Amino acid sequence: MPKTLLKRIAKVAQRCPVSPSGSCLRRHPRQLSADEVRLMREMVQSPKFSHMPICSVALLARRRGTLSCSIQTWYKYVSKNKWIRPRLKARRHTKKYRGLHAKHPHEYWHLDVTKVRLADGSVQCLQVVPDNRYRAVLSWHMSPTVRAENTGAHAIPTDAASKPRVLRRIARREIRHANTMI
Repeated sequence: MPKTLLKRIAKVAQRCPVSPSGSCLRRHPRQLSADEVRLMREMVQSPKFSHMPICSVALLARRRGTLSCSIQTWYKYVSKNKWIRPRLKARRHTKKYRGLHAKHPHEYWHLDVTKVRLADGSVQCLQVVPDNRYRAVLSWHMSPTVRAENTGAHAIPTDAASKPRVLRRIARREIRHANTMI
C-alpha cells in the first residue's frame, strides 16, 4: 500500500466528530477550542462586522481580548469551514444624468477646452464653441493658453452673436454631463 494512501486513511480514522476542525480538541497546545471557533464563526458571519475585512475583524477581536490568534488562522478557518460572510449590496447610482439639453438652436452654447500635446512637446489649447441643440461647431480657436480674451475675440461668431443675446455665465455646478460630442 502506498504511504500517501496510508496517511490519508490514518487521518480519516483519527478524526474527532466533536471538533469543528475535524481533529480532536486540544491535540496541540495552540489549537483553538470549540468555544473559540464558535466565537470566530459568529464574528465572521455577523452582519455587524460585514463591512470589515477578515483581517480587521481579527485585529478587533485581539484588541478586545476575546480571541487572540493570528490573521492567517482566521483565514484558514474561514476557508476550511466555508463560512460565507454577509455582504452589503453595492449601491449603484440610480439617478441617471440627463445633462443640459436645448430645445431651440442658439439656446445654449458650450465652451469646450481640450489640451493637445504636439510632437515637439508643446501644449496647445483647442477652444471650441458648439451649439447644444445641433452639436454644430460654431467657432474654434487654438492658442497656447486658455484665456477669456481668446475665447471672446475668436470663439463667438459675429453673425450668431448679433442675433441672440449672449450671457456670460460660469457653468452650472450641478451639470455633470454634457451631450456635446467634441
